[in-house]
Amino acid sequence: MQERRQAAQDDAALAQAVQRLAVATERRQPPDERPKDQPSDNAGQGQGASPPVRQALEAGDQQAQAIDDNVQHRARSGLRVISETEAQGEFAEDVRRAGLRVDGPPVMDGRLHRVPVEGDRRGKKSGAYIGHLDGLPAGFIRNFKTGETIRWRASGATRALSAEEITHARTQAARRQLEREQERRAEEAAVARRVRTLWRRAAPAYRHPYLERKGVAEHDLRVDASDRLLIPMHDADGVIWSMQTITATGDKFYEKGGRKRGMHILLGALTADTPLIITEGFATAATLVEATGLPTVAAFDAGNLLAVAETYRMRNVGRPIIILAGDNDHHLPLITRADGTTLPNVGREKAEAAALAVNGLALIPPFAAGARGTDWNDYAALHGLDAVRRAVAEPLAGHGITLHPTPRETYMASRPPARAVQREAARRLAWRPPRAI
Repeated sequence: MQERRQAAQDDAALAQAVQRLAVATERRQPPDERPKDQPSDNAGQGQGASPPVRQALEAGDQQAQAIDDNVQHRARSGLRVISETEAQGEFAEDVRRAGLRVDGPPVMDGRLHRVPVEGDRRGKKSGAYIGHLDGLPAGFIRNFKTGETIRWRASGATRALSAEEITHARTQAARRQLEREQERRAEEAAVARRVRTLWRRAAPAYRHPYLERKGVAEHDLRVDASDRLLIPMHDADGVIWSMQTITATGDKFYEKGGRKRGMHILLGALTADTPLIITEGFATAATLVEATGLPTVAAFDAGNLLAVAETYRMRNVGRPIIILAGDNDHHLPLITRADGTTLPNVGREKAEAAALAVNGLALIPPFAAGARGTDWNDYAALHGLDAVRRAVAEPLAGHGITLHPTPRETYMASRPPARAVQREAARRLAWRPPRAI
């Protein structure tokens, strides 16, 4: 019920924002010339909306408020005309500068394109871009591995534009942004309904090959009819919004269109007076909770560490300490880009930045040069669980915190009775994927 009320408030806020942008082309009064007692056009907008929607509204309003300034600037400085080929070349340069690997020129058709980035393993696509060439070429570039985001604009227009046309183009861009937000939210809600059904129908995981290979317990995870490991992606209230699936061979997938920013899974019991560990992957989180007994969160990737850390810090500003147990991507700085620069150690940099933002502690596994492995699960495989415990206990001792690890067996699934196994196997054979919603 509460979720439906929030969705209704979000839809109403977005609809009002789109309506405001529809008349933005008629606004000619610069913001600094508005009478002091005249309220702004967006006064009170977004009240009751959820944080993601409020962010979208703020971004849309910033674009709308900048329209007059853009028009005046273009009128003063002029807008040079460039060819579509030149605009595409500018976009391609920034796409490659962000670390995205594109075969040939980028496709600028206004649609999302997923591509590999430098440092990706074969078959992985950690980059995305959107570009369009109509009138005022613009685009969006995102490297999920490094977290870099570029909102791109061409240095000119593909044809001569009047001030009114520039205003209209900017307004339409802001309108499209808000409409995309509405579409994104609708898709996220549909994905959430689908994965919640899948989670209810799934069977408890027991000695899954991926978990066995990683040397960690099941932690109440489940498997689907294809024996894929299911890892629910929750918000801070424990609501499932999406899901990560992992095959027996370790291939990882996310639900297309599912919400990811700020989503995570919590392992262990969280209380107000205990430290909290935040990691990237599930296996790393499982390793740390088993080694330390501290509640541990898996944020799924480096780019999500900050969002999750800020959520938990805002929920409890008095929490003793938040530990960002990031990955050590020590192999990435050994890779040289085409421009001669090297790739950053993304795991370390993102963990350190998140720790700084929440007044926490970054804890990075100390791998020797040339050693295989990047995370605390790899470190445990090389040096043992006790070594992980000591590595965490040492900095915490300086804060007066002592570890009380829980036996790993606490988190392991117990073997079901033979008859229950047979019944479950029969049920899963009869299982059908839920109908698309």
